Amino acid sequence: MASRSAKLNPVRGEFEFLVNGNKVKGHSSINALRMFCLDKGIRFDQLQETIEADEFGAIAEIIYFSCVNYAHRHDEVFDIPKDKFISFSLDDFEETSKAAAVVMESLKVAKESQDSEPKK
Repeated sequence: MASRSAKLNPVRGEFEFLVNGNKVKGHSSINALRMFCLDKGIRFDQLQETIEADEFGAIAEIIYFSCVNYAHRHDEVFDIPKDKFISFSLDDFEETSKAAAVVMESLKVAKESQDSEPKK
């Protein structure tokens, strides 16, 4: 089940996701994208290029960081190792596609926001 919660933050989206038969929840937002960028050692303006280099892996990782983000926001523990999460999620294309739709919408809104900022 995926939903968009865009009243205050148009980049935000929440979803439920099955990982190896276990339901987890994700909160796709600027913070999830920030965690992805920090993990990769990239700047936000390098996000698109990084995703294009490995689309399936990058989206699975952003879904992972969205789940970590959800857990942090709700004082929960998210204890699925990233590599295992990615492996399981890429094995289940249907589930990954549902969560990826929310993540991709968040990325689209974030990119539009970045593109509309005045250049320095």
